[in-house]
Amino acid sequence: MQLTILGKTIEVPDGDDRPREYKCPKCRDKEYIFYTDENGCEFADPCDCLRRKWTLARFERSGLGELAKRSTFKTYWINTPLQAQIKKAAEEYAEDPRGWFFIGGQTGSGKTHICTAICMRLIKHGRDVRYMRWRQDSEQIREDKFARNDSSKLKAFRTADVLYIDDLFKGDSETPSKQDIKLAFDLISSRYDSQLPTIISSELSIGGVVSYDEAIGGRITEMTKLEHLIYVKQDEAANMRLRKGVHNGN
Repeated sequence: MQLTILGKTIEVPDGDDRPREYKCPKCRDKEYIFYTDENGCEFADPCDCLRRKWTLARFERSGLGELAKRSTFKTYWINTPLQAQIKKAAEEYAEDPRGWFFIGGQTGSGKTHICTAICMRLIKHGRDVRYMRWRQDSEQIREDKFARNDSSKLKAFRTADVLYIDDLFKGDSETPSKQDIKLAFDLISSRYDSQLPTIISSELSIGGVVSYDEAIGGRITEMTKLEHLIYVKQDEAANMRLRKGVHNGN
């Protein structure tokens, strides 16, 4: 094929006539669908392939990692009426995350599992979720403050679109320290003032939280509107890890 450029005729090889294979045939890898309305105005909507990329990016930012792969609503183990009630309440919140969701009580009862399932559903719906492991992340924030560093992690938790606090007040000692309570109040109050969706799991009941700090417990209670305030009583029979171990012969 001949092309004339600046008065000179040059030979260029013919292109490959085979149809191009697109990763996404729908948008032809442009990531947007372009269209013109009846008034001649041009618009562009994100293609499904771009939405999937956004979802994956939100998942990566959440910090949930491997936990999310095994903790879904489908894999939540239901063996009691309470577990069925918990799943129903969690699915309702995941579809309409107004206010907060709190679940406390028996260790091993699936609290982290059900909260993670909520988070993953919200991520699929387009929400940005951040995961806070109370014990590890609270220690890191305190270390930052001790070193006179401005904790970007705390800022991120305060302002996250959706925040999941896992195992609130879980620590080396049986009772939270004054620093723990101060940090929790800072975080809970910030999110309360901004009315940001917050998901909390704890081995404490809401009464236990109140016993350490009434202001923290009061805010959590108010934001759950009692509709999504759940307590699994301390009972070894409710420990799903132990029950699964028995069923597996362990």
